[in-house]
Amino acid sequence: MTLRWSINSIAALLLMAGLWLLLQAHTAPPPPQDTMMIRKLDTASLPPPPPPPPSQPRPQETAAASLTLSQAKSPVKLKVTPLDMPLPELSAPNALSSAPVMESIRFDTQALVSAITTFSLDQLDEMPRLLTPITVRLPKTLRQQGIQDAQLRLHVIIHETGKVELVNVDQAQYPELSPLAQKIINQARFSSPRRQGNKVKAEFIWPLKVSA
Repeated sequence: MTLRWSINSIAALLLMAGLWLLLQAHTAPPPPQDTMMIRKLDTASLPPPPPPPPSQPRPQETAAASLTLSQAKSPVKLKVTPLDMPLPELSAPNALSSAPVMESIRFDTQALVSAITTFSLDQLDEMPRLLTPITVRLPKTLRQQGIQDAQLRLHVIIHETGKVELVNVDQAQYPELSPLAQKIINQARFSSPRRQGNKVKAEFIWPLKVSA
């Protein structure tokens, strides 16, 4: 009897303890839960990148134009002769003299112009005139071939006196014409070439037509 009462008492105590624990479980506040906060971010839109600069077209390489140089000979060839004349004597200035110093320097303008160079026809005051007749004929060998006339070009210098000097035969239509050059020069005499009123030497190409 005592044993049954003890067992019932223990069972009652266990039941009361279980009820108390169950009651505590329902009345206790729930444990805190981890919360995640989500914030809205304002995103700023970036401006679109500028368009790339237009590509510069590469310059095209153009072929250099071919130049055709004419082989025409200059009608006038200038020849510079060395200056060979005495230098003027310079006198020391006199402090007591009122005359300008430049009056003691004298230049021979005619000799200076004559010694320096020759001039082409377009640099002269007027065209020199041929003063003497020239009598030459085509060589017999050319006449026998039926040739009636031929061209001859002489490179000449006319001196201040009008005398003609042969520099060379610039062009001969036939080789047989070359010996006639000196005969023509010996007979020719021109009026004196002048530049700015002074007698000078003239140099030019003299074209001639020799007939049968």
